[in-house]
Amino acid sequence: HDALPILYVIFSLVFDLDVPNYQLFLLIGIIYWNFMSEGTVSTMNSIISQARLFTKTSFPPFAIVLSSVLTSFINFLINFVIFFIIMTLLHVMITPKVFMLVIYFTEIFLVIIGISLLLCAFYPKFRDLQHIWNIALLIGFWISPIIYRETSIPIEYRKFYMLNPLARIINETRD
Repeated sequence: HDALPILYVIFSLVFDLDVPNYQLFLLIGIIYWNFMSEGTVSTMNSIISQARLFTKTSFPPFAIVLSSVLTSFINFLINFVIFFIIMTLLHVMITPKVFMLVIYFTEIFLVIIGISLLLCAFYPKFRDLQHIWNIALLIGFWISPIIYRETSIPIEYRKFYMLNPLARIINETRD
């Protein structure tokens, strides 16, 4: 959240990306990225902090993963309410395609659940996974279309680039 004004100034004024409503373009990417980051990291932390539930009761680990991702999802939805308020203030027209967001929200939610389950399967045995995941998140930020358009990627590499599920979901949401 703290980097949003800096990213906006650098990429809208210095690099002049020529993206209409760049502030909304950037904000939508940041909202999705924060959900991905917060959802996966909080899940790993909650698996360790709630370890006693697994040993003392027959509590399913999936419930911890689901509750952590749901908490992050609530923040994600609140951010989207703020996003729509900003869209209204900037007089950007909302079209009926907005109802497609339900599909994209479901997709990102399921992607984050899947990644979180995978991370939580290994995290209790390999505690360094959290540090590796933080580096992967940093790399993922720059290889996802958060601050730039996917059209910036050369056409011959774009098919590999679009294997990133976040790239497709962010692009479709922007459309």
